[in-house]
Amino acid sequence: MATEVNQVWNYCNDLSDRMIRERGRWMSGFDFSACTAGASKQFEHIGSSTIQETAEHYTSKRSSAMRRKLRWRKSFGNKRSLGWVPFKARAAHWKHGQVFFAGSHFKVWDSFGLANYKVLEGRWYRHLEGKLAKAQRARRKRRPRAIHEKIRNRRADALHKFSRNLVDRCGEIYMGDVSSSKLAKTRMAKSVLDASWASFKTMLDYKSQQAGIVYREINEAYTTRMCSECGGLCGPQGTRALSVRDWQCVECGVQHDRDVNAARNILRLGAGHCAP
Repeated sequence: MATEVNQVWNYCNDLSDRMIRERGRWMSGFDFSACTAGASKQFEHIGSSTIQETAEHYTSKRSSAMRRKLRWRKSFGNKRSLGWVPFKARAAHWKHGQVFFAGSHFKVWDSFGLANYKVLEGRWYRHLEGKLAKAQRARRKRRPRAIHEKIRNRRADALHKFSRNLVDRCGEIYMGDVSSSKLAKTRMAKSVLDASWASFKTMLDYKSQQAGIVYREINEAYTTRMCSECGGLCGPQGTRALSVRDWQCVECGVQHDRDVNAARNILRLGAGHCAP
């Protein structure tokens, strides 16, 4: 699969160089997709989504480098390129504890035990974004509306099922008071709106009231920095430290996963707030 990906990359590299030299034209990702349409029939291991993703990645790298030609990707020898197989999210599926992709099953190491929980994916818009863009470029009126309706229905169905599952198996639910409206004004806007946190909180609120269980939003200030063992404020802080997902408390020496530590702090604050 990686060898065939390299072949697609090298084809885009050669085509880009010739188009710039002969016609003075810089090809876009859409141009490469048009030129590689139907190319999946020539390959044995990769499909159209991988070919498109390879072309788009090549376009991004070439634009960043501001060069008409990049390095060739070699599949053999001591200087061969790292094995790399890109794909779109809709091309891979989770089946029977394995990832099913391009007609094959791949084993994964589920170190967090996520297979034991129903985790919201929150990418309903992202999955249909390509089809929506294609319909809009074709200047159709009904098709984009139908796709938007499909996205809304999928999102509502998933949120209802997930919130119902939480209410049925939990006696108390505590959630951080993160403001989705503020995050919607940042570069994460599309992902935040796609996840529809506000609707999810509303569902949890009224379903918890109907079931007679505790639901409360907790001020999550400092919950990522505070050690859930000793309470010391020694965790990573600032926007530059958002990439730090694991840290060690300098006061008690406990190693923390950033998200798990924050969840424990929110739980502790919520339980203490509701205690008699």
